[in-house]
Amino acid sequence: MKCKFEYKELQEKYGISIDYPGKGKKSLKSKLMLFLYNNYKKWRKRTEKIIPLTENEQIYQSFSSKSYRQKMTYNNAPLESDTSFYNIQYIHMFDFIPKESMEKFSNEINAFKKIHASTNFTIGEEDKVLDLKSFIPSEFVMPTYSFGIKSSSPLYQYATGMYIGFQELTTSLNTVIYTLFVNKEFADKLNTFCTDNIEDYCVIEGKNLKWYEFYKMGMAEHAGSMYKQNFLDECIKSLKWNVARIIKKNITLYLTRKNEILPSMIVYQTNIEANSNSEFWRSVNVESPRSCDFTKSGCACINWSNEMNSIDYIYGNGKRQSMDQMILPMDIRYFYSQYLVRDTIIKQTYSRVEEYMEQCDIFNRRQTKLKSWLAFKAEVEKEILYYKRFYNEQKEKMYDSSEFKEMFFEKPGEDKSMTERLFETQEERANEAYDVLVQILGYIDTNIEYRNSVENHKIQARTLIFTFLSMIVATCALIVSWISSEQIQKFISVSEKLKSIFVVIGIGFIVIMIIVKIVVSLFRK
Repeated sequence: MKCKFEYKELQEKYGISIDYPGKGKKSLKSKLMLFLYNNYKKWRKRTEKIIPLTENEQIYQSFSSKSYRQKMTYNNAPLESDTSFYNIQYIHMFDFIPKESMEKFSNEINAFKKIHASTNFTIGEEDKVLDLKSFIPSEFVMPTYSFGIKSSSPLYQYATGMYIGFQELTTSLNTVIYTLFVNKEFADKLNTFCTDNIEDYCVIEGKNLKWYEFYKMGMAEHAGSMYKQNFLDECIKSLKWNVARIIKKNITLYLTRKNEILPSMIVYQTNIEANSNSEFWRSVNVESPRSCDFTKSGCACINWSNEMNSIDYIYGNGKRQSMDQMILPMDIRYFYSQYLVRDTIIKQTYSRVEEYMEQCDIFNRRQTKLKSWLAFKAEVEKEILYYKRFYNEQKEKMYDSSEFKEMFFEKPGEDKSMTERLFETQEERANEAYDVLVQILGYIDTNIEYRNSVENHKIQARTLIFTFLSMIVATCALIVSWISSEQIQKFISVSEKLKSIFVVIGIGFIVIMIIVKIVVSLFRK
């Protein structure tokens, strides 16, 4: 289980707030246990002369006082020039949109710009956006909208400008690219944090303990580079989630239906050498050179160490300006946008299937009726509508990686870059995900068919019972009308009438017994 770090101290020190639904939070039980443990520790320190500390308590006390430390490592940036920097510049976020919704999207963008846009940039072809709803396959790349962000906008604390562009994903779906110019104030705060040395993090945990067993809680120390790495992850996730939260007040986003974070590429500029302090690079999520694709000029790399469908593009600040430093920081989005959207759809497919299986299990345990199953299927079909369109329209050429052949430096012993390998295996992963999606839909259909059969059987049984009861009522009515006839009354005495009634009751009883026997035998089958 991943350790849940507390970031309050770092947030206060660097002025960076983390606020999004998925952020790591300690439970109320954990907070209570930690409070009790800290007070218990203080009490034991005051009473240790009267009640000697146990061996475990001695270890905990020495560990918490930091007289015992792991080997000290430094994760700050080495001084390359007057000042080392690791600046976040752009965030490219990706989504998709059905082509038939392009006109609606255009109206949503106009509403968004009225609230958030300050001035239009020179780049952009807004008048051509409706051309992108054509279902004719094409390979267009177009930055359609470009504008600055008002200082009064809630978006301004994260970004000062935005590009919105498009690429074709499949015959009926387009990729949407949101490029954010990161706010300098935020970038400076993050740069200060990234280049600082973060000390090791001591955590007190009692995962499998009852709340009243707080005195048994243990301690663990995590490297400062890990603590720093996790905080950086949380900062980026919080930024992306909050930007998406603001955007989707006016614009429909399709990959955030369940509070997910959009896939992205983060662009950093640095003057720190790649071969310098490895602990620093590990602390900013660059695990090792093996996890990177280096451009042939050696001025930039693609970092694949991140989670959550995020890739880093890191480029240097060399005196000789190359394409890697001048063009790719912006244009790299077009090389990876489709890959990241496809990858997110694949991962969300597995996530949705897991949710559907859990719901099916709950329905089966509760013997849920057919009506609820049908409503559940309708909800599932609505959620996966565009996923199915993507899988049905995917083609082999979508996964072509030949354009990367000349972009990256070949590592010793490897004939392909990580980018090429990941692109080539994505088609197989997509097919496997589609198979799993088809299986869960089949499983839901099977359950519905079974419950439909049960409902039909019950309806047939009820119909049979009602038919027999109707026959009994009709027979009794006929007999009663015969008994009460005035013509017959003249010829029979009171005793004969009583005999007739007893005969009718006997016949009725026999008929009812026969019906009960038939119904019981039907249900036993």
